[in-house]
Amino acid sequence: MFLSSMYNNIIPSVLAFWIQTTVTGLEVLINVNSTAVEFGGAIEMNCSTTCPKPTINVEHKPGVNFIRTKGITWYHDYFPSVQKWDLTLACSVKCLDPQPKDVKEYVTVYNREISITLLPEVLEINRTYSLECIGPRVYPNNKLILTWLRGSEILQRNSTGEPGSVDEDKRLRNVFNFIASRSDDGQEYTCLAEVDLGSQTTKSITNSSITLQTYAFMDQPRILDKRPKEVKQEVTLTCEVSNVYPAEKMRVRWFQNGVELNSDITRPNSNTVRITAALTPQESGLMEIVCMADFEKHPSIPSKNNSAFIEVYAFSSPEIQVPTSQEGNLVNITCRVLNVSGDLELRLKNGNDILVNGSSSTGLTISHTVEAQAKLDGQQYICEAELKLQDQSMTSPVIKQQVGTLHVLYQTTARRLAAKIIGLSSVVIIAGELLFITIIYCIKQNKKK
Repeated sequence: MFLSSMYNNIIPSVLAFWIQTTVTGLEVLINVNSTAVEFGGAIEMNCSTTCPKPTINVEHKPGVNFIRTKGITWYHDYFPSVQKWDLTLACSVKCLDPQPKDVKEYVTVYNREISITLLPEVLEINRTYSLECIGPRVYPNNKLILTWLRGSEILQRNSTGEPGSVDEDKRLRNVFNFIASRSDDGQEYTCLAEVDLGSQTTKSITNSSITLQTYAFMDQPRILDKRPKEVKQEVTLTCEVSNVYPAEKMRVRWFQNGVELNSDITRPNSNTVRITAALTPQESGLMEIVCMADFEKHPSIPSKNNSAFIEVYAFSSPEIQVPTSQEGNLVNITCRVLNVSGDLELRLKNGNDILVNGSSSTGLTISHTVEAQAKLDGQQYICEAELKLQDQSMTSPVIKQQVGTLHVLYQTTARRLAAKIIGLSSVVIIAGELLFITIIYCIKQNKKK
């Protein structure tokens, strides 16, 4: 009967939590609407007893502001703004026994200040990083639980067994070490702060989240073709960056002597970027080309580049002159190269036989004389030019050839032509003589008549 009467005296809005003490038939109950309250927040408590005519004493620490209502068997205190970190609710009841019965309720006080230490703007894949969360101020300290979550997956919890000092702002930390991976790109990590309410229940009081961005950029750009180039001949420069993520966010550029070239970018696969540029060198000498790669939207990531000095050479095509000649005459065959930059070897060949050769670092002309013979008609001669470049380690010598054919006018052919001319002349003379004789004969016959 007394217990029923006691519950009837409890304000309904604060029946969430209670502590009950029973001593020789006397029951004292403290109940609060929450065993955890935010600093500056409101809380209510109720102290009631089964004693019909009790003496109730509810005292609070100096400086604690509250509003009280009461009945014969109960006291109700409302705290509109908690301004003390140590909030202990105590109720003392005297009944028939002069010895008071005391009940206490310890309320956890907290704020919502939580922070995550800053990481780099983007994280390099396969590197180790630390996510550190600094929890809010909570007293007692051992009531706070900090949890790291990856999405909804619990990664690591941390708490302390020490209640700490009410006057000391000692924050709990939770440090999670991890190796950044591609799957972390766009992944949200959350630090959750909870207060332990007891009975295996917790109350979430605040959280903070961070979304990671990751990248991979391990290799230097690779220039695929460093071979020497011929002046005024269009070439294609190709550079490739491998093992990069995300490839679609990487910028790769070509520079020639400090000037950016127009280029085309392709992505052969998900982690490779390839860039090509068409170029026509205008001058011989060493040409510097630079392939530069970076993440344009993430300037904190250092750019990488690769450069090369490519030899540009001048090498005009060889020219050969083989005049057509009459059998028996001398034929002067010439082989020449007008413009080179480098060490030139010039050879005039008949098949694999070298007839004459010469060397120069500029233009060069060589010649060879042969007697025109019928058996040499249709003979091919090769003007072969070999240019040795400065960059011997990168390429073999550059070789160009030009072929000329000897045409010989035979002596027999000349004689037949002369005979035909002479024969034709004889026929004409004979025909003329016969015509003259015929005319004289006709005249003589007319005179006889």
